[in-house]
Amino acid sequence: MFLQYYLNENGDRVYTLKVRDFVRLMLTQNVAQSCLVELLRQPYYSISYDLFVLIQKVDPTGQPTSSAHPARFSPDDKFSRHRVTIKKRFGLLLTQQPRPVL
Repeated sequence: MFLQYYLNENGDRVYTLKVRDFVRLMLTQNVAQSCLVELLRQPYYSISYDLFVLIQKVDPTGQPTSSAHPARFSPDDKFSRHRVTIKKRFGLLLTQQPRPVL
């Protein structure tokens, strides 16, 4: 069980309490397969900001879904120097990209 919020049309935070559905996990015969399905779930939001959960990488409108388990940010990043070096080597830094047309 965890607390999640989204922004409504006015930009206000709307908090919802989410409960993982263990019923589906209990109904499946193969627990390993169920755990894999749980890890591959991709959430997306409809126009009315309702949360839907998919296993696909795109939602029905063609928009990419976001990860259900986003990466955590740490201010004490020990490997940032190496990431910058690799991005610079392959030309992936934002300073090496052409400016977007506004």
